[in-house]
This record gives sequence, structure tokens and C-alpha cells, in this order.
Amino acid sequence: MQKICMVALLLLLVSGVQATIWYVHPDSALAYIQEGLDSCSTGDTVVVAPGTYYENIFWPNVQNILLVSHYGSDVTILDGAGMDRIMTINVNIDTSTHIHGFSFQYGYGDDGGAIYCNNASPFISFCHFTMNESHGTTGGGAIACVNHSDPVIAHCIIYDNTCTTYPGGGILVYDYSAPIVHACNVTTNTGDPGAGISIAYGCFPIIDSCTIADNYGDGMYFGGGDGQVHYCNITNNAGYGLRNGDPNFDIEAQYNWWGHASGPGGVGPGSGDEVSNYVSYSPWLTSPVTGVSEHRSQLPGHGVYGATIVRGPIQFPVGRKCVLFDISGRETQPQQAGPGIYFIEVDGAEVYKIVKIQ
Repeated sequence: MQKICMVALLLLLVSGVQATIWYVHPDSALAYIQEGLDSCSTGDTVVVAPGTYYENIFWPNVQNILLVSHYGSDVTILDGAGMDRIMTINVNIDTSTHIHGFSFQYGYGDDGGAIYCNNASPFISFCHFTMNESHGTTGGGAIACVNHSDPVIAHCIIYDNTCTTYPGGGILVYDYSAPIVHACNVTTNTGDPGAGISIAYGCFPIIDSCTIADNYGDGMYFGGGDGQVHYCNITNNAGYGLRNGDPNFDIEAQYNWWGHASGPGGVGPGSGDEVSNYVSYSPWLTSPVTGVSEHRSQLPGHGVYGATIVRGPIQFPVGRKCVLFDISGRETQPQQAGPGIYFIEVDGAEVYKIVKIQ
């Protein structure tokens, strides 16, 4: 199952729509990601070849674009060179827009050093964020979600990012935003309050199955708004594991591992990471959550890098033991498969990617 999650592209194709695939390569006529995105119509895909791309990207006002690396975040890098934000999304896109399989590094922005979402809700998956910095009036060293932004951030590594003067060294959630942060590692980030994740001003995030650890300040800070934090490993943060500065809300934070079987410290009864007042931490887990660090984005060593495009029913190879998984890693049956991305595990060893278009 882990290698299924490692390669999932999280793509839904619209049946009956003629989509175009734009291939960006440093040595081709289409050498810049911005040019690929600006070429897109609704439903198009931009596939990016390995390389390091020094770009300041502004997302076009087009829904349902898939921006995906060809071979994963280890070899496909978006670099801000410590001079500018890497990606600005100021258009009202929804989670049919996917950003998958990149490393974002050395971004430098007023708010959101790597990605700034303003009333924008993309699906961001299997990305790495490191050495990004925010120096503005709101925050978000790696990712800023502001002004009714509800992105899904899944299976990402967010580490060594900094917010120099404001909250959210890793992720900032601000101004009536409600992202879902799922199965991410948020570690060794710096910011105050909320070195890992900072939430303020009427927000309602859902944070589940994450590792929030070793941050140089609070792992999470809630400063105005409600939220849910469940099934996370919250350990060894320099400040609170979870601090709530708003007495109007009790943050739901049950079923988390706080680093010790006795539960959280602070106002809690145990020796784990501390919690503040206005945090509902009981019951807690007495051992770490497993399976929350599936974060690699490159394809596995076995199987094939390309995808097989099919129309009609998905058929298994004859005489082989096959299991079909959907884009979220759940087992499904071929007769139930609609248009989208699927993966066939063959004989428990090889994984093949299937794109079903109708």
C-alpha cells in the first residue's frame, strides 16, 4: 500500500473533454513552467521534466489544471534563489487543480515563501518544502493560506522553513480559511507563534495523520478559530505541542501521540509535548501513529514510469495476481472504476499506472 501512495498522482480526468498535455523540459522550446501553465485550458496537464527551475510563477485563472513532475520531487526542483516567492495563486481555483511532486526551496516572499494561496484552494501533494522564508505582515514560511483558501495539502514534507517576524514557519492559515493537512511531516521550522502551523482569524483547519515535531517554537498555534487535530505524532517541539490563544474555542485534539504514553504535558497530565488551556486532548494515544510518513513522490524501483491510457473497462493481465487501487490508495474493483488515475499492483511486486479516460 505504501508504494501505491508513493506514486499517486491524484488526478481526475473529465470524460468527454479533449485535454492537452504540455511537456516542460529545460532544453526544449517549452522550457519554463509558467509558459506551460499559460498555455493551458481547463482540464490540461503540464508535465515537468527533471531539473531545477528558477521561476516566480503566477497561476492562471483556469480550473482543473494538473501540474505534475515526471519523476518526482527529488529531481524536480522549483527554486526561488532566496529572492522571490516561487508560486502565487491569486485566482479562485478549487481542488480540481493539482500540484504534485515538486521540491520548493529558497522561496522568499512577503507572505508564503514558497506558495501563497489567496482565495485559492488547490490540491498540493507529494511535495517537499525547505529553506523557504516569509518576511511579510502575515506569515507562512512555506505555505500561506489566506482569505477563504481551503486547499488540501497531502503527503508533503515541510521542514527547515522560517517566518522571521510573524507566525507560521511551516504553514500559515489565516482569514476564514479551512485547509485539510493530511499525512504531512512538518518539522524543524521556525516562527512565532506557531513554528510548525499557525492558525488565526476565523479559520477551521483539519489536520490529521501528520508528524508535527522538532519545530523551534510551538508545533501548532491557534489564535482565532476552531479546528480538528487527530491521529498526529506531536513530539519534541520547543514550545507547546499545541497552543490555543482563543478562549472562545476548544480545539478538538483527541487521539494524538504526544511523545509519552502518559499524555501531553502543560495543562495535561503527562510528560509529552505540552498543551495549553482550551485544548480537548483526551483521549490520547499511548504509542506513535504509524504510516504517517509516506512522503516520497518518485516512482518505485519496480514497474514502469509511463502510464497506460485505456478506454472502457480495466482488464488485468491473464494469469497474474492483481490488485487495483484508486488515487487515494484504496482498493477498488475494475467494474467500479470511473475516469481517473489508478494503479495495478501485479504479483505483489510491480506497480503499473493506468489512466482511464472514459
